[in-house]
Amino acid sequence: MIVAQLGRPRSRLRAWWVARHPRVDTWTLTQRNIYIVPTHAGFVFAAVLIVMLLASINYQLNLGYVLTFLPALVILLSRVLVWAVAAGSERLRRPNWRWALTAATVLPLVLINTGFFVSARPLPREFEHRAGDTWIWRARDEFHDWIMSRTAAALREHEAVIRTYVETIRTVYEPSDTALVTELGNPRSYPWLRHAMFYMPEYPIYQVQVGPMPPGFYAPQSSATMILTPGSHIRLPAETRRLVWFVDHWDPATPRPEGLREVQLPYGRYLYVLPLTRKPAEYAGYTFERAAR
Repeated sequence: MIVAQLGRPRSRLRAWWVARHPRVDTWTLTQRNIYIVPTHAGFVFAAVLIVMLLASINYQLNLGYVLTFLPALVILLSRVLVWAVAAGSERLRRPNWRWALTAATVLPLVLINTGFFVSARPLPREFEHRAGDTWIWRARDEFHDWIMSRTAAALREHEAVIRTYVETIRTVYEPSDTALVTELGNPRSYPWLRHAMFYMPEYPIYQVQVGPMPPGFYAPQSSATMILTPGSHIRLPAETRRLVWFVDHWDPATPRPEGLREVQLPYGRYLYVLPLTRKPAEYAGYTFERAAR
């Protein structure tokens, strides 16, 4: 009985398939009858992409996103390319012409993408004066974040910005009395936690969730794993004398703590420094308090 019930979906699927594609003497390839069916290796590859996507989301790896979505897009676009080459081959009877058609289809795509990656320059972003519809500015921000920030020039600028942050912080502030703060949810800043952990592991680092996100923070040096600590009370080492915000720009929607100093850096970035006193520092609903000696 169970075997018969399990066989019914398969027979129904086969009947639907035969009705959709009846047997004929000739077969014309169109977009409706070209299928990319994964093999065993294809299923393994899909599982690897899913694992890479989960790891990229968990650790906020931009390169991981590229290595995940780029192969997936190639697989999805392969169906379109197969149909385009097959449709052109019907009109080109000579095999050499078919190879030329394939090259003419693929080569412009490669050249256009390569030329854009090499020659495109990151555009300056406007934060202060945003007149007009909100969705237009949001579309511009998404275009900058997902396309213009992935070009060769943008990646070089990204590395230069990191180098500027690291050299300035290490030159001016000692790790024994300085704690770094990064932000997750600031619309005007990249979340720099991974870079701060990699380049400046000697500093205490705290990444706080701001904006509409629930209160919580990451403190890599205070826990064995990268887990979110819920709550808004952050206890700093007793010898901490200042907080240094490792952000691109301060979010104007967030009030600045009293005594916050702004240090301008190259490439239009800033460091924000808050000297600490005996009184706990309040910021965006968080309380930074030094531990008792």
